[in-house]
Parts: sequence; C-alpha cells; structure tokens
Amino acid sequence: MIKITLADLMLRMRWRRADLARATGIRPTTIGNWCNEQAKYISLEHLDLICTALDCDVYDIIAREAESTTWSARISTLYAMAQGTQARLIEYERAGKTDEAKYLKGHIDAYVRIAENFYGISEDLFWRAVESRKVGGTNG
Repeated sequence: MIKITLADLMLRMRWRRADLARATGIRPTTIGNWCNEQAKYISLEHLDLICTALDCDVYDIIAREAESTTWSARISTLYAMAQGTQARLIEYERAGKTDEAKYLKGHIDAYVRIAENFYGISEDLFWRAVESRKVGGTNG
C-alpha cells in the first residue's frame, strides 16, 4: 500500500498547508487531499515542487507499507484511541464537565465513522472490539 506521509513531514517541519500552497503555487485543496491521503493521483510536477519547497526527498513524502501490517496497525490504533477517549469521556461526565464531554463525544463519533467508512467495520463490531481490548482481548 502506498502511503502519503506529507502531513507528518509538514508537522515535523512546522509547515502549514497554506504555507506550502503559497510556496509551491499548488491549490490548497490539492495539498489538503495529499495531507488527508485522499489524492486520486500524484502529479510529478507537484511532487517536485513540494520536495523543492520542503527541501526533502520523494521518500520523505511517499512510503510503501505492507497491506496487512498497515490495516492491522491502523485499526489497532483506532481501537486504542477510542478506548482511551471513552475512558476520559466517562471521567468528564462524572465530573460534570459537559463541554469537554461533548468535545470527546465528537471524537468518538469520528472513530466510529472511520471504522465504518475506511475499514468496513460496523459500529456494533467496533465497540465489541474496543470492549474486548479492555478485558484483555486480542489486538484486533
């Protein structure tokens, strides 16, 4: 699987998408698609402009990962994030921190949508997997 790691590189280098768009002349939407790994194709011209602006190599922006490792690692991370967020949500609700709890509920909803849309995992199956990890289940 090909992974676009531009967002990670920009974060490490403290570049914003708007800064890269200005430096390269590439539309901000295109930069956003690259950062969100939603690019349908990769323009070699754009790749060259980005490498020049960030003073990096192509391999700093694009990586190849083994498919099974990628899927397993990503879904395992997603389960762990949901589990941790759910634990904090319960703490905030008990403490009466409604604004913080509402914010965390948005994150949890996003984790469920990611599981459904990117991995084809139903909400019910997702939460069963999260719960099984809590009680010492397998990693995914």
